[in-house]
Amino acid sequence: MKVSISGYPRNGEQRVKVKIHPYDIWNLDVALAHIIHPALLMLKQDKMGCPHVDDVDVPDELKYSPIGWDHDIIKMQPKWDYVLDKMIEYFALVIDGKDTVGHPGIQLFAKHFSSLWT
Repeated sequence: MKVSISGYPRNGEQRVKVKIHPYDIWNLDVALAHIIHPALLMLKQDKMGCPHVDDVDVPDELKYSPIGWDHDIIKMQPKWDYVLDKMIEYFALVIDGKDTVGHPGIQLFAKHFSSLWT
């Protein structure tokens, strides 16, 4: 598998080249995990914002409180960090060939897929 994605040139068209060999699909989950894991690590390191995270996706200490909106803003970044950490942990387990049954990382990845931006 070979993937090349260029930066955004002035004309706004990004060049994307993807080459997938037949043997790449034998363990496609692991092959994709090798791409997704470092991308999530970089996203967490370089993020410039955070999307909304539902209370059902985080432990009690990160859930919103009845105190008010100002107080809840403080929890937005830790909630997103928690979700990213679970995703990162899940894909690391896939790469290492460990058991991922019941791990919330893949459900959080699916739920927040369109929120993976900086």
